[in-house]
Amino acid sequence: KHALASLQPELDNLRAALAWSRPTAIRATAQRVEMGLRLAGALSWFAHFGNHAGEAQGWLGVALQAAAAPSPARVKALWGAGLMALIAGDLPAAHTHFTAGTALARAIGDDYGLATALRERCATEYCQYDFVAAQRDGEASMALLCNQEKRWDLALALDNLAHALAAQGQQVR
Repeated sequence: KHALASLQPELDNLRAALAWSRPTAIRATAQRVEMGLRLAGALSWFAHFGNHAGEAQGWLGVALQAAAAPSPARVKALWGAGLMALIAGDLPAAHTHFTAGTALARAIGDDYGLATALRERCATEYCQYDFVAAQRDGEASMALLCNQEKRWDLALALDNLAHALAAQGQQVR
């Protein structure tokens, strides 16, 4: 809530920074494009809670297309793109982004990125009535997050997993 309140007045500055980092901007460099990718990914929760999901889809799409190098920033931006697609109700696109983020996170050894991508893929699979896959991804996410100091992320993973288990009649578990 506090972060949302502090970022909202800076929205025009954030938009300017994202425009500055576009590959079509004057004197764009690989470093600027990478900064745009990092910023777009970092703003995903803000976009979600601040009701800027549609705009964020554009930021993330441009950044992902421009900065293709494998990195934790790319994993986070793929997660953000998946989240924006999920919010928009585009479950196939969300699943595609989370799956790409999962594969990339595994390839580069980004356990936190892998955990968050699996967590959201679990939610997407639940929404697509694939409860077995949702359970598999939810359990994998939870196992990764139990080894990290990310209580908020672990709580979200537990919630997603609980939905998948309940849908299969495993309310007690």
